[in-house]
Amino acid sequence: MSYELAENGIAIVTIDVKDRPMNILTPELHQDVGTVAEQLAKDDKAIGAIIQSGKPAFVAGGDLKRIVGLYDLNRSPEQAYSQSRVFTEALRKLETCGKPVVCAINGAALGGGLELALACHYRVVIDDPKIPLGLPETSVGLIPGAGGTQRLPRLIGIKQAAELILSGSHVSPQAALKLGMVDQLVNKEDLLNEASRWILEEGKSEQPWDKRGFQIPGGATLNNPKIAKVYQDFSTRVAVETRYNYPAPIAALESIFNGTTVSSFDAALKIETREFSKLTRGAVARNMMRTLFLNKGITDRLNKRPAGIDKFKTSQLAILGHSIESNSTGYACALADIEVFPVSGASDDNNQKILKYAEESLEQRINSGKTSKEKAESILAKIKTSSDDKLLSEIDVIMIVSKIDSKVLSEQIAKIGDSTIIAVDTTLMSLADVNAGLSNPGRVVGWHVNHPAAYSQAAEIVVQDNTSEETLARILDFTQQLRKTPVIQKESSVLFSQACMFVYLEEGLQMLSEGISPALIENAARDAGMQKAPLELIDEISLPLAYQSMNDKSAGAEIVKSMIEEHGRTGIEEGSGFYNYTGGSKSIWQDLGKQSKSKETGIDVEELKQRFLSIQSLRALSFCEDGLIDVIEADIASILICGFPSYTGGMLSYIDTLGIKGFIKQCEQLAEKFGTQYKVSDELYEKAKSSDRLYPIAA
Repeated sequence: MSYELAENGIAIVTIDVKDRPMNILTPELHQDVGTVAEQLAKDDKAIGAIIQSGKPAFVAGGDLKRIVGLYDLNRSPEQAYSQSRVFTEALRKLETCGKPVVCAINGAALGGGLELALACHYRVVIDDPKIPLGLPETSVGLIPGAGGTQRLPRLIGIKQAAELILSGSHVSPQAALKLGMVDQLVNKEDLLNEASRWILEEGKSEQPWDKRGFQIPGGATLNNPKIAKVYQDFSTRVAVETRYNYPAPIAALESIFNGTTVSSFDAALKIETREFSKLTRGAVARNMMRTLFLNKGITDRLNKRPAGIDKFKTSQLAILGHSIESNSTGYACALADIEVFPVSGASDDNNQKILKYAEESLEQRINSGKTSKEKAESILAKIKTSSDDKLLSEIDVIMIVSKIDSKVLSEQIAKIGDSTIIAVDTTLMSLADVNAGLSNPGRVVGWHVNHPAAYSQAAEIVVQDNTSEETLARILDFTQQLRKTPVIQKESSVLFSQACMFVYLEEGLQMLSEGISPALIENAARDAGMQKAPLELIDEISLPLAYQSMNDKSAGAEIVKSMIEEHGRTGIEEGSGFYNYTGGSKSIWQDLGKQSKSKETGIDVEELKQRFLSIQSLRALSFCEDGLIDVIEADIASILICGFPSYTGGMLSYIDTLGIKGFIKQCEQLAEKFGTQYKVSDELYEKAKSSDRLYPIAA
């Protein structure tokens, strides 16, 4: 932070963190805020200060890499508390320095950046709806730790503050002004003028909460029925949404409630620090930050893209074959400004189906106000319903989305150019089938996204030994163009996400065969944090498709076969599977428990949760040990594709959280009680001799 005193007596304090594209909160900046506060207080010539940014954004939040590294320091509670107090105390010095301080917000003010703004006496923001303001810490497993849980409720009331903090959502400057988070909106050129005007004409150096008789807007005590209901509603919501797997929302509520009921603001800040410092010592925050922000960010920047190859933009794409996934994939490509062409001769109405799907999807977006009719029409225009075969010779990517007869496949591939990338959905067709007869198999690559593709966050890319560097670079560029996180894996008999999903489903069926109540199975999976419960997911896949991927001698396969052949229950599409689907609602088929002679007593729910999490982690680990995928991308795929709970950081981070030795012990106990599917590999036993973790320290 630089400090420069202007002729009018206003100190201009500029934040410009060196060697960073954006200002983030570093230990040095934490210290600087306190130093500047002391300098301002002692400067007899200064009448006030304006804090501004030397970068396009204001302050984008904390240094997540540094915070992740704190976990490995094994700090004591006292050490964590002391370190967490530095920025809190610096901001307290700033707001009690005796001189008015204005925050001039020119861009994103998030997390600690907004907390810095809240500690100023006046906040002026450029009137630009694209500027995000918010406290997103709960989304990374933390809470605002520099006064955010205390200043925001005192500014805008407990209900609105708790909503913003628990959701971690951003608001625009206009919404922030309406809420009372900021004081004035201005044009870009008037930002410093308005900040100076306020200091010269109105400047006040005391915060509302430091004035005698201050009352929190809307009240704060449980004696107020409205406030009591607010806490009751939020507590219920947190319990339902997190199932107590995520400590941050609970800590946020604790901090808000306890902090707003004490009379001393300084005491309130200590309550917040206590809750924040506990989270920094826990594995959940480490797991979420490491996988979903640090490692995902690196992967999104295409760290595995071969060097020396020009950036490529896909302009035209053809889809060969048809499936429900191809409808959503074609729509997703159109959204990304890619023209989607049909391949004649295979299924002439393919693109008509894609177009219909896109029309229905866009109509929903128009009705919800998320897009305009004009924008929707431009997207629909990208989906072509007729094609000239000559045009196919210039296509950038051809996507094979269903099993294609070899003769038809050869005929259609003959029409495309020699440089066209051939992307194959390997859940439906093998790369070997496509390679056959190709003079240049190096341009063939696997590519799969979950349905619906427009909302899928990640794509699985399958490379062969002979996949060319140019092909890999271009498919990575294509994936980035669709705003998907790319997860690269080597070719194997089954896709990573499929392999992990099916051991999860089979374990759910195994529990059913053991006589465990269907409702208990489903609720245990949800309690573990799984995005979809196993029986629910089988219904969505369809029982016949699920059966095709099972060992037909397993207990699970026998159950599924019986459901199909004896009871005619095939899944959600037909309105009956493990669940009944009527009138937009669903309920577990009441005879399912009778079929499996289910029992509900004497079952350890925690053990069921361990089974679901461990069986998938073992399967993911086998892919890593076979050299098919790396640990980082396996964790990303775990959460973004497989629906594994984010509080774990992914299937491999789950092992790390328990420690390799702890995970081995848990699996040995499960194997003894439930079967050899929990047998740990020799490689993991060997790894445990030298280390207790899969990730390197402070990865």
